[in-house]
Amino acid sequence: NSSSLDIHPDIFNDRVVWQSYVSSVWQIYSYDISSESSELVSATNTDQVSPDVSADWIVWSDYRNGNWDIYGVSKGVEYALVSGEGAQTQARVFGDSLVYVDDVNGNEDVYLYDLVSESYTQISSGSGEDLAPDTDGDYIVWQNNDDGHWDIYSYDISSKETIILSEEEGDESLP
Repeated sequence: NSSSLDIHPDIFNDRVVWQSYVSSVWQIYSYDISSESSELVSATNTDQVSPDVSADWIVWSDYRNGNWDIYGVSKGVEYALVSGEGAQTQARVFGDSLVYVDDVNGNEDVYLYDLVSESYTQISSGSGEDLAPDTDGDYIVWQNNDDGHWDIYSYDISSKETIILSEEEGDESLP
């Protein structure tokens, strides 16, 4: 569409999602490669950004309540997945695992939300920023700057162990 700005694409199997700036608001779109059809994922008049897609879910950050919350669509039904004080952003989903960043404690920390049990687990709690989380359903990775530069961390969901993957002098980011 030549009248919009389309950014932040993600793909899973034959589904592509992205955010599009149309009529002064960011909205999330989905495209089915098999059927060659696209659709607006959620119609609101507020910004929606940073989409991610998995087999059963499309998730994004949504500003409809006056702060950033995590919303999702599964099987045609829209859900408010994570909301509350602070900004919940940078959602990534795989299987039943949703990871995201929340600044409710005064700095950005990584959280895990189980989409089946609807339970939350705080994964990181350092004094610095924890950003850019991602998951494969077994592990969570993110970047952290507790020591003044960016390092990559990993969390094993089953053993609940966190390890630092990189501690170089320079910055390592965007795992």
